[in-house]
Amino acid sequence: MQFSFFQNEKFGLAEIYTDLTGFTWNDHLFPNPQGFLAWCKANNLKNTLNLHFASGIQKWEDTFNEMVEAMGLNASALYVPWKPVDPKFVNNFLKITLKPLQDMGIDFWWLDWRQGEEGPKTGINMPNLNPTFWINYLFFTNPYQWGPIDEPVKRPFLLHSWGGLGNHRYQIGFSGNVNPSWSSLNYQVSFTLRASNVLFGYWSHDIGGHLKPPPAELYTRWIQWGAFSPIFRIHSSKSALDDRRIWVYPLANYKIMHEFMVLRGSMVPYIYTYAREAHDTGLSLLRALYFEYPEADESYIFNNQYFFGPHIMAAPITQAVNETSQVVNKTIWIPPWYR
Repeated sequence: MQFSFFQNEKFGLAEIYTDLTGFTWNDHLFPNPQGFLAWCKANNLKNTLNLHFASGIQKWEDTFNEMVEAMGLNASALYVPWKPVDPKFVNNFLKITLKPLQDMGIDFWWLDWRQGEEGPKTGINMPNLNPTFWINYLFFTNPYQWGPIDEPVKRPFLLHSWGGLGNHRYQIGFSGNVNPSWSSLNYQVSFTLRASNVLFGYWSHDIGGHLKPPPAELYTRWIQWGAFSPIFRIHSSKSALDDRRIWVYPLANYKIMHEFMVLRGSMVPYIYTYAREAHDTGLSLLRALYFEYPEADESYIFNNQYFFGPHIMAAPITQAVNETSQVVNKTIWIPPWYR
């Protein structure tokens, strides 16, 4: 982790994302999870765990026996099936399996639903019920984490996939494992802007991609875009070669990435202000040009240029430099009042 680096460099590290799946700590990797979470809390760090829960509660989980008993299953049961539309299962799952982890110090959950939207793998036998949408609702209204739905004691928060229109009410959007490429970076910008049209203003992307190490130039541009995106979250695969620590990159790239990460931290009051405005009005932090200039043809042509709140215009560079000139040829649009 090298937390001291982030702390000393004033990066504003806020969360730690721990992957992958299960409901029981690996005591080889985390011999003292309570101590680890206490250390995080002392350093003002929030914690989330990644859940792949479609396999239900397996025999090796700490809460397996208690879940078997609570569900009234035979003692010889091999696992507790995942049944998100069974109120009895949902209550037991949230109370018996997740609540102890929350009490230990887990602040929110990163859900990783990979079983599609229909079919037997979803554990849902009700027609026309989108499992992604439903699971987001269940976790957002978890009474053992946030309190009563009509009077929560904490503001609910979770990271998960988009469940369709109306699902903006619940989760920060996890856009999935991204292949690091210039085309992926370029698409993320316009994709994120279009989502604001349906009130979904909080896509969280894997900055730098996920599946393999990004080249230095690409990673630098991704960090720059990340500084002016809804959520700044760096993520990678578990490969030792897939490194996202900016200080392992060439010094010139490191300096630029460092500058933009510090800039992101300095903008937190600004971001928080317009996140509140988004809550009150539905107008997202990232706003396509046509939100401000609907009558300008350019607003629909420059679809990777946008407003970051009402006072900052951003135009991320999503292409490599020209090998001959060593510059990027990028056209941007300037509003009439600025000319």
